[in-house]
Amino acid sequence: MSKVYTFNKTTIGHLHVMREIPCEDYSLSYSDENGRYHIAIVADGHGSEECFRSSVGSKAVCEVSLAYLKEFADSIVGSEITEERFYRDVFTNSRYSQMTVRRLTDSIIAGWHDSVCSYHELNPVTEDEWTKLNEKYDPDKVQRITENVEHIYGTTLMAALALPGCLLLIHQGDGRIDVFYGDGRVDQPVPWDVRCEDTATTSMCDTDVTTSIRHKIINLRETPVVACYLGCDGVEDAYRDSHGDLGSTHCFMGGVHTFYKYLTCRLLDTSKEEFEQYLEEFLPEFSANGIFTRAGSGDDVSVAGIVDLEAIGTLKQQFETDIKLYSLEEELFWKEDELRGKTRKHGILQRRMEEAKTVVDTLSSELQKIAIAQNDLQSKRELLLEQTEKAKAELDQYKQEAEAEAGSFEDEVVSNSLRSHMRLLGLTLQEIYDRIANGVNQLETRYRKLLEKLVEYDANIQNLQNDQIKISTELDAANQAYTDAKANFEEYDVKYRQIESECQTIRQMIESI
Repeated sequence: MSKVYTFNKTTIGHLHVMREIPCEDYSLSYSDENGRYHIAIVADGHGSEECFRSSVGSKAVCEVSLAYLKEFADSIVGSEITEERFYRDVFTNSRYSQMTVRRLTDSIIAGWHDSVCSYHELNPVTEDEWTKLNEKYDPDKVQRITENVEHIYGTTLMAALALPGCLLLIHQGDGRIDVFYGDGRVDQPVPWDVRCEDTATTSMCDTDVTTSIRHKIINLRETPVVACYLGCDGVEDAYRDSHGDLGSTHCFMGGVHTFYKYLTCRLLDTSKEEFEQYLEEFLPEFSANGIFTRAGSGDDVSVAGIVDLEAIGTLKQQFETDIKLYSLEEELFWKEDELRGKTRKHGILQRRMEEAKTVVDTLSSELQKIAIAQNDLQSKRELLLEQTEKAKAELDQYKQEAEAEAGSFEDEVVSNSLRSHMRLLGLTLQEIYDRIANGVNQLETRYRKLLEKLVEYDANIQNLQNDQIKISTELDAANQAYTDAKANFEEYDVKYRQIESECQTIRQMIESI
């Protein structure tokens, strides 16, 4: 590494601020004054209430690790012969490599234990801490917690030591170490501990820490490294792809890689002082709201790095493209997610509008049928009325003629003449009267039936008018319901189509990159 810059920054998490919990992270970085080696360290104290002094533990492990890593590095770069022998042995003799790193990590572990135990002797559990433990746990558990001193100070550890010929990485617990290679590749070369899952993590206070602590040594002469970033889980927990490959730039840990590419570009675009000031402002915001994502982790955030500014500068343009692509794909995901969330309601509102329109159409059709029936009945009634009036006229005329005929029997001269004719016809006077009465009855019956039918028509017409009023009222309400449903759907549809359009625009932007 030629022009190397080391940095570290720790900020309290957004949720820690809200819950009035102290920052439990710690970080350090160091560059040898002659530029012979560089160190970056991050520790994440456990958030468990059992580890109520993890902030002390995280600081202690960073300070102890820095001291031992400096001592280790100084012993290697003290002379060219020693340094070359170290590289030869560490890369050709796996036993030497394992034993060398084991001695270093054992020293760090022992140093941390001594540090927290010494602190505990000078600062025994306070009355307030006892009270909180007793409120939370039963007496037996409180006793076990307080007897296991190291557990109270539980913390993770990530450390990177960049020597001229190799990069040594040490890792216990969760968090991630991102390594950027000269060819543009990015990976996390330290083997992952599968016990670190969800909120569970391995720790410096574990009984098997001496054997479970992981490491990786990279031969920089064979595989040039241009940057190494260390970040606690407050970084990775902000991204959807931290636990699986989602495709394209959202590959496994794609968000974490993009986060460090972003920091790299910021570093290349500013002075060291400006970059450190930027981190001061950026990391609290990142904890709350994230970047290239919808929300931050809310946790404490610690980052540290060892960056070859000259070597990584050649990758800046590619990083900027990767950042843009990741950002667009993330934006597209959330837009499509928003669209998926609105699809059901969009369908419901459309269905309501269509159902309201169906009601309007049905009622309108019924009104039309009533109007046709009314016209038909009215026409038939007018014809019936003519028939009824004609029957009434015939009845009245017949009655008039019958009365005239009956009156003729009152005239003696006429009566004698009629009786002569009646004798000739074989009719009696009573039969004549009966014939006249029957004629009147028949005409009255016909007239009465026509009147009854006319009343029936009037009743049917009135019923249709009542139905017309009722359905007209229902239609007014249905029209209002349809107007409201249509307005609601159209308002929602505008937003829905807008998101669809935005998704399409983002897809086109992605395709153009």
